[in-house]
Amino acid sequence: MVLITLSTLITILVSIIVLLCLRWTVAISGRLNYDEKLVDYSVFGLVGTERFGIGFEKDRDNFTISLGGRQRKLFSFDLSGGKKGRKTEKLSTESKPKKSRYLNYLSMASTFRRSVRWKGLKLTGEFGFKNPAWTGKLFGSLMAIGNGLYPRRFHLNIRPNFDKQMARMDGTTLIQLCPALLAWRVGKIYFGFNR
Repeated sequence: MVLITLSTLITILVSIIVLLCLRWTVAISGRLNYDEKLVDYSVFGLVGTERFGIGFEKDRDNFTISLGGRQRKLFSFDLSGGKKGRKTEKLSTESKPKKSRYLNYLSMASTFRRSVRWKGLKLTGEFGFKNPAWTGKLFGSLMAIGNGLYPRRFHLNIRPNFDKQMARMDGTTLIQLCPALLAWRVGKIYFGFNR
């Protein structure tokens, strides 16, 4: 019995280490609808491959975690229930001791940038502000960035609406990272190890 339990724990531990050493793809999709002071949004994220992984979906009313893809979910669990009955915890007035360790935030940001590969952004939709000049300026800026500076990473299909304040946008971005490598690099900076 002890041998079976020990071998099961070792198998789980090795599986977790292997999963943390693999390169993960994180896909984040979002939708925003704004018209006449009515706002509707949803955000979907998927960690794993593009068709299978651990997903989360948040909209105005619900928050769910699922296993599978965005269209075909094998299992989903709703975490939004019981919001009304939750009690908020009071913050303690005692002052917590500040960390004496100085974090070099620029080094950590640089490490994060080297460890995470951003694959691009796809953005489609229509937007407009009350002031048509603002709409034109933002539209021009987005087109300059998407088509001029980073044409391979940005796929923008956006139309300006100069008549009213509104937004109907859909977007998807992909990033790739290796959790073990990211944790190792950030840990070296956090704990002050020499590079």
